Amino acid sequence: MRCCIAFVMLLASLLVCPAQTTEENRIILRQRAVEIIDRLPREVAKMDDAAIRTFFRFKIAALLWSDNDQENHTKAESLAILALKDLDDNREKVDPLYEKLFRRDLIGLLELHAPEIANRYKADVEKHSRSGMAH
Repeated sequence: MRCCIAFVMLLASLLVCPAQTTEENRIILRQRAVEIIDRLPREVAKMDDAAIRTFFRFKIAALLWSDNDQENHTKAESLAILALKDLDDNREKVDPLYEKLFRRDLIGLLELHAPEIANRYKADVEKHSRSGMAH
């Protein structure tokens, strides 16, 4: 339900008055997008399903990293780390296939934008997979 609300909010925010100039439209769209993107992580945190939270955090982080704003890059990094922590904390509640896929994609995103953090998480994954093989 909250996913639908966020989607409708995003669509509604893209509606602008046709009498406005292209530059005005661009500025208004950017402001609305920033407002929505700032609100989305808080809405995502309220969701019950860890897999859905992880998916949205991954998508929001990827979007934030596509911007040239360092503040957005910092937010994206935090979201990616939070998504990985959420996967760790809810490992038994997330389907193993989704958990593996999300973890791989999040670490890949971190490798691209924050390699030092990605290396730390890759080491954790390797350590966990080795300990899992020992059982």
